Amino acid sequence: WKRQLILDFHSVLDRSDAPDDTCMSMYLNDELLLSNKDQNLYVPASLMKVATAAAALQEMGPDFTYTTRVYVEPSSLAYATDGVFEGDIWVVGAGDPVLNSTRYVGRYGVPEAFTNFGALVDDTHEYLSGRGFHTIQGRIYGDGSRFVDETDYLGQTIGGSSVWKANYVTTNLVGPLSGLLLNDGYSSYVASLSGADRRNRVRAEDPAQYTASIFDDWLEDHGWAITGIPRSGSAGDLGELELIAEIDSPPLSEILKRMLSRSDNTIAEMLFKEVGARRAGSSRVNAAGSVEAVLAEWMDVELGEISDLIHVVDGSGLSTLNEFTCDAVARILLQVGPDSALVNALSVAGESGSLKGCFLPIEANAVYAKTGSLNDVSALAGLSFADNGDVVTFSIIANQELIISAGLCSPLRLATLNAAGGYTYGPEGGTPEPVDTSGFDDIDGIRHEASIRALAAEGIAVGCGERLYCPDDPLTREHMAAFMARAFDLTDTASWSFADVAGQQYEQDIAAIAEAGITRGCNKAGTRYCPDDIVNRAQMASFLARALDISATPEGRFADVPTNDVHAPAIEAAAAERITLGCDDQGLLFCPESGITRAQLAAFLARALRL
Repeated sequence: WKRQLILDFHSVLDRSDAPDDTCMSMYLNDELLLSNKDQNLYVPASLMKVATAAAALQEMGPDFTYTTRVYVEPSSLAYATDGVFEGDIWVVGAGDPVLNSTRYVGRYGVPEAFTNFGALVDDTHEYLSGRGFHTIQGRIYGDGSRFVDETDYLGQTIGGSSVWKANYVTTNLVGPLSGLLLNDGYSSYVASLSGADRRNRVRAEDPAQYTASIFDDWLEDHGWAITGIPRSGSAGDLGELELIAEIDSPPLSEILKRMLSRSDNTIAEMLFKEVGARRAGSSRVNAAGSVEAVLAEWMDVELGEISDLIHVVDGSGLSTLNEFTCDAVARILLQVGPDSALVNALSVAGESGSLKGCFLPIEANAVYAKTGSLNDVSALAGLSFADNGDVVTFSIIANQELIISAGLCSPLRLATLNAAGGYTYGPEGGTPEPVDTSGFDDIDGIRHEASIRALAAEGIAVGCGERLYCPDDPLTREHMAAFMARAFDLTDTASWSFADVAGQQYEQDIAAIAEAGITRGCNKAGTRYCPDDIVNRAQMASFLARALDISATPEGRFADVPTNDVHAPAIEAAAAERITLGCDDQGLLFCPESGITRAQLAAFLARALRL
């Protein structure tokens, strides 16, 4: 089982679309099984968010909440002459990255963790109204001084290279950053999350002032009159002020779900600055050093050595100056553990987040992972969970010019997900070492060795001579019958016979698969079987589809399989079940007329039987 797992991940690296600059690290439980350039530093893109999330959890804990508060001067509460509140109101931010209006968060269409800004306004209104006020002779101030530094990293350089590209801001890949941030800092936005609409959002020049303005507007919607113009500024010593309202954010564990599953850059940068603010300061440089320090302590690595594993520049991974080793990412996931808030916040292949459209076979293990994508970066890291408790932890980072054009669910990314999700294992309670039960001397090191050995261990594989399997020999129809009868435990042979197989070695196996409806013979009358004919890929798909009782409506998945082809439903079903991935590296062709070898049959059957 370990060997098959290693081979499956190796096959990802062997793909033609896997760039030379690709690292990989893969663990089964705590055991490193595969490493490929995993000590080399690569640009991780949004895998940086895994490190940011880990540092935030370590620094603050999964139950941590932000609290946004509203203060006034105590003297302003003393009298309510004619309902007039004489003084200012201070809305003091705590760096909450999910402080939103219900309209803004409603764009997602599904429930998301957020802090209801409207509820804070309502509580303020209720408190002051209860004291007889309805007019404010003063103004609303927004205090974003929790983070006193830059609102983004444009114009910053390291060694002459820009930290961020200008279009990260102009296309709103990330909002402005502030200690008081409402709706990701957008003063105008559309009620949609589509990429085209993202460009139409307008960034607030002063996020704290914008928050104060919305607070002012909503109090006026309650019927209040406010004389002053909203501004931003520091409330000063909060100990001298009176707290009149406050609202807590969801716990960090819930915020991470929104950040990681949606790969939210603004949330990531806000968490990044929060870790920095607690350690050294919220500037990008201080935050970067703080995150590295937290991870070094947590991973029990000397701070001077952490740069061999990671080089942190920002919190979201937008910067191409971030650098990670594949093993560092995998080790972070190992360190947090499979039951952690970080892992629970990852996207699930075929179900949620950035991996919702990356479908795996129904029988595949659940795969939780984080994607990373920039123009020249395709990365993926996560875990898969087997029913017996085994955990596969993996990371892959590929750096190649314009690799983003391969798409979110690129063939390389899907192959990695399938390698993780397709892991098979021994009896419940453990993963035994593979045992060589094949007795074949001609399969060592070949591509489908693991599949052949798996079939042999189950008593399915049929040899071609003493201790020989003949993996490259074409598959004949009689040998196909022998494999299929053993694979599907077929024994009922009473009422079927073909004229051209009477008395031959595999007569009973051929009769058994005919009785099971797997074959109808090779002529229209059904009287001949043609045992020596070579099986092609289209025919094999139909044999397996009948044995497994599966079919699918042809949708043109393969360019060389017409949808009206008699074998098309079976080919489509076999592909959907991941029994075959096609005959080319891109998965665009099936090569239906190509004969299959005995080794290829082993791979088909091993996948079909989940061996």
